[in-house]
Parts: sequence; C-alpha cells; structure tokens
Amino acid sequence: MKKIFVIAFAGIFVLPKLCDYASMEAKIEKSYNEISITKGKNEFHSDSVSMDYDIPSGTIVISSVAENEKEVAIEIYKDGTKVYEDRDNIAGGSSLNYTMTEEENGEYDVHVTVDGEESLNETIMK
Repeated sequence: MKKIFVIAFAGIFVLPKLCDYASMEAKIEKSYNEISITKGKNEFHSDSVSMDYDIPSGTIVISSVAENEKEVAIEIYKDGTKVYEDRDNIAGGSSLNYTMTEEENGEYDVHVTVDGEESLNETIMK
C-alpha cells in the first residue's frame, strides 16, 4: 500500500515538475500595451517599429509609432535552438510585450521581422 501511495504521489506532484524542467521551450507570456507617443519623438523614422529589453522584468518590448498597422514576427533562440516564435500585428501607439518567465539565465538571440523583412536582431542577457 505504501508503494502505491509513493508512486501516485510521484506521478501527481514530482513528474510534472521534471517534465517542465526537461522542456526546451521557453516560458514566455505575451501581453499588449498602449504607449504614449510624444510629438516629435522619432521624427526621422515616423514609420518605425523598435525593440527594447527591460532587464529587471525580463520583458522584450516591441513598440510601434507607425501610422499604419505592421505585421511583426518574433523568434527567440537560445544556444542556436528556437525556443519561441510568434506572429502578430502591431498598430501605432501600441506595444507587444514578451515576458520571459523561465528561471534559466543565459544569452538569447531575438529576431524581429517587420512586414516580411528582417529588421531587428539583438542578443540579450537574462
């Protein structure tokens, strides 16, 4: 009876944690945000999409001040292996936020494609 209890306990509580640990896919939470556009900001690139990385929160922020909606594709690689991929549209005055929730620190390569053309590449340290 004790063996059955131990096996059931391991199956319910321990095994899912081990599967999460062994998973190669990054845990990334996506959210949307409205941003305030300051008049005169980015005046030479009025139709642009930019990427920033907020170190304390581990959030990659893709923002746009474009007049037209842009199609954005993001790919995140760790050690040459793709761990996350997403496609979305972004309107001017808004941002896409990708918060990396996994515990594993390291070097991540982020590639952003805007309207089918690769335009932003950056390596970030988590």
